Amino acid sequence: MDWGGAKIRILFATGQFALPQVRGGSQRTSDAIIRGLIARGHDVRLLAALRPDDLRGKLARFQMKLLRRRIAVDTRLGYKAYRAWDAVAAVEDLVRIWRPDVAVALTQRTVAMGKALQNCNMPLLVALQDNEFPLLEGNPNELKPFQSVANSIFTARKYEEQFGFPSKVIHPVIERNCYHVHKTGSAVTFVNPDPKKGYGLFIEMAAMRPEYEFILVPGWPLPEAQMRQVADEVAQLPNVFHSRSEADMRVVYARTKVLLVPSQWEEGYGRVATEAQFSGIPVLGSDMGGLPEAIGSGGTIIPAGAPIDVWLAALDRFMLNPSHLAEKSSDALMHASRQEMRSETQIDEWEQILANTVMGCGDSAAVTVPTWAAGTAVGRLTH
Repeated sequence: MDWGGAKIRILFATGQFALPQVRGGSQRTSDAIIRGLIARGHDVRLLAALRPDDLRGKLARFQMKLLRRRIAVDTRLGYKAYRAWDAVAAVEDLVRIWRPDVAVALTQRTVAMGKALQNCNMPLLVALQDNEFPLLEGNPNELKPFQSVANSIFTARKYEEQFGFPSKVIHPVIERNCYHVHKTGSAVTFVNPDPKKGYGLFIEMAAMRPEYEFILVPGWPLPEAQMRQVADEVAQLPNVFHSRSEADMRVVYARTKVLLVPSQWEEGYGRVATEAQFSGIPVLGSDMGGLPEAIGSGGTIIPAGAPIDVWLAALDRFMLNPSHLAEKSSDALMHASRQEMRSETQIDEWEQILANTVMGCGDSAAVTVPTWAAGTAVGRLTH
């Protein structure tokens, strides 16, 4: 471990798929953190599960057979991404190939991944990005001492209530320039046609308001039968445009007037709300999980189980009342610009807690740099 250099080696590891195989909120957030840390001079890489049914999966299969390895590597994201059919099982091989100074276990299979990393003597930071406890594959308290970062106050509270440990809150890192558009459109946009995200309510609202334009944007991978059902239902509604999966969401937000987020499950945060608010797009969303933190004053929050008439009335107010739309658009811009959503500040916080983790400090808010570390990579991280 080279403490005298200008950078440290950081591994982000997840048991689920990563960009570009899946374009979900947690994947976009992890990518933004990685890029932010790389911009600070650190060597940051990603380990993720490999999805077999797309071109990247097929190319990775060929690479692994050719080189007789369990890990495929690509740099198309702009940094090294290691992918394996079983990312947890690949940890030992990867650590042997490239020895990180610290590891971050991301969402899904988090405990299993954390154990594999700690078995390789990796200092561990756990990122809590959702509240799907069964997907952890264990109790976080089974891990050796570790620090954790939660993506919202709600997520931090849920984990403390369930498992008894506190977490530092750092909201999702979202680079404003990657989402901001100068001119927005007239459509009502909904992202991710999954029932948990409120897809049924979206379809019902679109059917009952044929005079409005709606946009449906793909999100998580869906079973083939469910994808066909979505396509069939959208085809019956001429006012709904079924977008393709967009790597650049500015294409979508440039056509959007209101973002609809009627989630029926406990969102960890709800980053699409902030993405839209960077362009002054207000959000009509539910009160589930951390979503109210993401929406704030920049939209309207409705109980998830409210009757559809309540949702339609709130939507009509946005679509038909220019003064209300202008007020909420201004509030959206202000809420997205709050201090805790500034990416520079967030990356500072990530550097701080990573430094604490490397040095085994228990206090995530502050750290005392030992004399031997002054002027080294760790010393620079903490000042």
